[in-house]
Amino acid sequence: MADIADIFAVEDGRELDMLRRIAKKFTRRLEAYVGVLRRDFAVRDLPTAVVWTSRRTAAEYLSSIPVPAYTNDCRIVFCPILAEWRELYLAQLVGLTGPEAEEVRGYYLNTLSENNLLQILGHELVHHSEYFSDADYDRAPWFEEGMAEYISRRLLLTAAEFDAEERVNRLLVKMPVPERAGQNRAAGIFAPYRKSFLRVSDLIARRGGDVRTVLSSGAPDGYEGEGSV
Repeated sequence: MADIADIFAVEDGRELDMLRRIAKKFTRRLEAYVGVLRRDFAVRDLPTAVVWTSRRTAAEYLSSIPVPAYTNDCRIVFCPILAEWRELYLAQLVGLTGPEAEEVRGYYLNTLSENNLLQILGHELVHHSEYFSDADYDRAPWFEEGMAEYISRRLLLTAAEFDAEERVNRLLVKMPVPERAGQNRAAGIFAPYRKSFLRVSDLIARRGGDVRTVLSSGAPDGYEGEGSV
């Protein structure tokens, strides 16, 4: 992404070398994705920089947000370290047992890949679409967040990866994760995103799978779909 600067917020040289390698790989893969966002989803003004950093730096030094990926008009802060995201996701399952919890746990341990991390960064870029406005976000935040999840997953994951991610989301919404948010702040934050994604996925399916038509129409008033908040 030649028009987006890379900034590295690191604690030592080893971390800098690692993040530089990952950033180079990710930005190369995102070039085509950004082209599609510009062409099909009205992403015109991109952030000026991506701040590549660790989970600790993102969540403790740069912000109090416990999930290490967030954006504003001028920059994205993003942790691209697979092990750190895996640990964050697995923390949601502490104390949960049974076959569904074990399936989700196995997914995060064995299936989660760099593609899933690339999708997280892709999610942040979708937020820069001109289809979204602050007023619409205040009225129906689930629509923008769900669209950012859906579009980035459709474009950056394989069909099999998308289906696996959707299944895990559907399993997780049935589990008592939000009730444990006091013990695990990330669990409380992830839950609304999952519900928003499923709500948008359900809405798009009801509209014949036409993502751009649903996006341009905006959040429907009074819509209640699967995964609604």
